[in-house]
Formats: sequence, C-alpha cells, structure tokens
Amino acid sequence: MPPASWVPARSMCAAAFSWVLCRIPRMTGHARQEDAVADTAGRRGSLPHLLDVGAVAQHLGVDVRHVRRLVFERRIPYIKWGHLLRFDPDEIARWLEANRRPAERGR
Repeated sequence: MPPASWVPARSMCAAAFSWVLCRIPRMTGHARQEDAVADTAGRRGSLPHLLDVGAVAQHLGVDVRHVRRLVFERRIPYIKWGHLLRFDPDEIARWLEANRRPAERGR
C-alpha cells in the first residue's frame, strides 16, 4: 500500500495503466498558503491588505465609475496587477490627507 502522502492520479498514460501513483506529496492549498505567508513575513514584514475598486468607492462614498475615472486620470494612487486594480489603504489615506482643503472663514 502506498504512503498516505501519495495521491492516486490519472496520468497521460492512463490507457496503459489504470492508476498511477503521483510521487508529489499531498499538500493542501491552505498549508502551502501558510508556508508562503510565513516565508514572506520573515523576509520583509507583513504585506498590506489591498482594497479593490468597490471597497475604495464605498470608503469614499462615491460610485465605482468615479473611482475608475480617477484612476484613468491618474489622480488617485493605485496598483495595476495584470488587469486588476488594487489600492493600498495607507496610500489612499495619505492621498486623502494631501487633498484636504481647510475650511475658509466667511468672506
């Protein structure tokens, strides 16, 4: 009987052999993800939790379309990852603070 860490899998040569034991140890996605996070955290600290367009729009109290227009006009800091748009919450907070206008006293 094969070790518990081996996973039976169909291979390209399944016609010749009914089942072939895959010699790659079984590792759940959760375990791999924890290892990757631990490895990354040990190297340079934890990664920031990035926000999507909807979360930024909700935080700003505007429509998603408005946030996309700000991105198109390059008026808001963003991260482009492939076809995905993501926003660093710290950068958004700094951007909001930089765009703050003080209240003017009556004219």
